Amino acid sequence: MSQPNFTPKDDIEKLMWDYIVSKTSVTHADIKGAVDVTDYRRTNFVAKLKRLKVLHKCGKQGIHDLFTVHDTEALRRNDTEKRQSPQGGMWASMRVLRDFTPIEVHRAILQRHPDITEKVVTLYCQKLLKAEYLRVVQTAKIGVRPARYKLINDTGPLPPQVKHKQVIIDGNNGTVAHVDGAQL
Repeated sequence: MSQPNFTPKDDIEKLMWDYIVSKTSVTHADIKGAVDVTDYRRTNFVAKLKRLKVLHKCGKQGIHDLFTVHDTEALRRNDTEKRQSPQGGMWASMRVLRDFTPIEVHRAILQRHPDITEKVVTLYCQKLLKAEYLRVVQTAKIGVRPARYKLINDTGPLPPQVKHKQVIIDGNNGTVAHVDGAQL
């Protein structure tokens, strides 16, 4: 993401600015929780950024307005790419099926992602199970049947992403849901 052009006038503004830039989108409450500043100072800073057309409203989180300093079109393209990725295809299938085996998910994505194998789907399911997105409904019996899973933590349309360091990050709120070998 490109860095918006703004120069904070003091250390407090720099703290708020660095926090806002580090996030895809923020609410007033997010800024308040991250930076120890008065409501008056925070509100004035947000209003200043909006006046300068640096900060833009980009949606709602419950009843709170969401703001971003990033190019909203670039953010939309990024979200679209995530949804169209192999993990995005598997996640979308899991959200529709709710109760599934890796074989059923594989069949659902095969046409769009012919390079993805059942083993890849099974490994993704196992990672999501560790991160508590899935629950085992029926255990696997080798040579008889695969494990059957139920989606129990549907956080939204963006897929949890398994990173190379075996970390699962929720695409919807940016939180780390699971790290292999660590308890969060």
